[in-house]
Amino acid sequence: MSLESLASFPWHKPRHPCRWVPVPPPSSPPTILGGEPVEHRAALVPSKEPDEWIAYYPLEDSPALFVELADCADDDALAAFGTKFGTLGLWLEPGFSEEPEVTLEDGSKGRGESLAFWQYVQRDLQRAVHLHEAIVAQDTQRVEELGQEIPPYPTQDTHLGSPGSVVFWQTESDENRSLARGWPSGDKHALHHGRIALAQRINNVLRRRIGVGSVVALTSERFSIQLWPRTLLGCAWYQFAAVVEGSAEVKRCVACDSPFLVTHRSDRRGHRRYCTDACKQRGYRARRAERATETAKRQRKSARKSRAAKQGRK
Repeated sequence: MSLESLASFPWHKPRHPCRWVPVPPPSSPPTILGGEPVEHRAALVPSKEPDEWIAYYPLEDSPALFVELADCADDDALAAFGTKFGTLGLWLEPGFSEEPEVTLEDGSKGRGESLAFWQYVQRDLQRAVHLHEAIVAQDTQRVEELGQEIPPYPTQDTHLGSPGSVVFWQTESDENRSLARGWPSGDKHALHHGRIALAQRINNVLRRRIGVGSVVALTSERFSIQLWPRTLLGCAWYQFAAVVEGSAEVKRCVACDSPFLVTHRSDRRGHRRYCTDACKQRGYRARRAERATETAKRQRKSARKSRAAKQGRK
């Protein structure tokens, strides 16, 4: 799985910070997601409306989107993620396309992505990331716990209930049935079933969020077939799948501690230590200042020794 082409993935983010705006009580039956009713308490909108949306390339510097999203600890962290990278693109996601209406400060109406949906997809990704970490660490107890916690992913194959009330469910496959029979005892079997559960989740997600397209390379004028995420959330899962596959790994910037992704092709020597050129420059200035400080210390120490030697000769 190649990630280099994702550097040209276009997206939009607001010029001003995002915030959660309360949603008024619904007038229609709630959506059922993962077996539970969804209460749209807030929606993500820019702090100023109407806002100017900036076109940019979120993966130009290979930030580890899936790590940053999975690590969001609360609603404020999710809003900060939206400010930094933009919306997740849930309006294009099966089962998440509903955008609740909110009243803005100037009295006008607006729509934004639901906080409940953000929390759901964040927890889903977080469980998958933790499951992969447990598999790598061969923590069988944790693998069993996480493997059985992963919820069914919503589809729009079946609609039940009254108008406005949608129930999403996922048809059980042969592998689902093998897991439904229970997790057998033994470390080897637990890890195997954990890998199956993780593969199922990645397959279900990528099937809905990744498209296949033909691209013409401008340099050689040749066609190439590439996988292309449909949304920012699809980019995050695409990156995570590459890490699970083993073709990429996550590093931490030594300047700002932000996670970033490197591939074995782009970082063959393993020397990349900074997430962006700006952090690389910051690191260079910090090293230069440190060297200047050390040089000044040595000069002062040498001067003290020289004065002491002169005083001793007197």
